[in-house]
Amino acid sequence: MIHSILALAASHLDAVSNSSVAEQAIQHRILAVKSLNEALSVPPKTRCERDARMAAALALAFQSSHLQDGMAEFLTMVRGCNLIAGDEMNADSAFHVSLEHYPYTPVPKR
Repeated sequence: MIHSILALAASHLDAVSNSSVAEQAIQHRILAVKSLNEALSVPPKTRCERDARMAAALALAFQSSHLQDGMAEFLTMVRGCNLIAGDEMNADSAFHVSLEHYPYTPVPKR
């Protein structure tokens, strides 16, 4: 997860300042993607491990918005987030969203 956070931070720093850290951002992204792929090849052992996978995927998705021509990367990472959420998220996850907390008001039919 640390490489995905570093990748996002470096991309953001490169975008908002005169820092030339785009190369470091890509290096961290490559390490993060490799690590995430390895982690996803086996089931998570703990809730924290499962949530760390989701956090890494989300950080990589956000970082892709800083990449030139990053739309395909963004869509790939969002799809990965969806797969992780669909397979692994349950009520004990930090990323679990319960619809009970959000009142639903149906739109009246015309």
